[in-house]
Amino acid sequence: MREARIISRRGAYLTPMNTSHINEFRKRIHKFNAKEILDSGYGSTLDCLKIMYSSSEAYVCRNKQGEIVFIGGLWFGDEAPQMFCMFANNLEENTFLAAKMAKAMLGMFEPLHPTLTMTVSSEFEHMLSWALWLGFEPCGLSDGNRHVEFVRCISNLNSVTDKALRPVVH
Repeated sequence: MREARIISRRGAYLTPMNTSHINEFRKRIHKFNAKEILDSGYGSTLDCLKIMYSSSEAYVCRNKQGEIVFIGGLWFGDEAPQMFCMFANNLEENTFLAAKMAKAMLGMFEPLHPTLTMTVSSEFEHMLSWALWLGFEPCGLSDGNRHVEFVRCISNLNSVTDKALRPVVH
């Protein structure tokens, strides 16, 4: 089945997640994401992926060879949407692509969600650096200092003082 390409870059693309991606990704999930899922209280990676599919706006990133690189998107709750990314075991070969496509996915979310949050395990320094590179700012610790909470605000998207958003005077 041909997948819809929401964002494409040099053969790589983002496509909306569907049920066929669950088992494909479960076999390829990166070990640090598998550990994080189990540490978060899910019974298995399969349980987490099923819940993610049914409860979030999720996208699959594929490289030009057609391999899944990550699944990312937004969880919606009572507060600002929470961005997430779970990486495949080929992350080391696709680091630049993962960064580029995650940034593109973030750009897709910004117009509708000027405030986003992210929770990252404090064990994974490279993921903490990735959140900072994406423009998120640390705003606290949670779960007994096991997670770092991040926020990203694009205040000029709904600012009445932004010149681009002011009414035109004739």
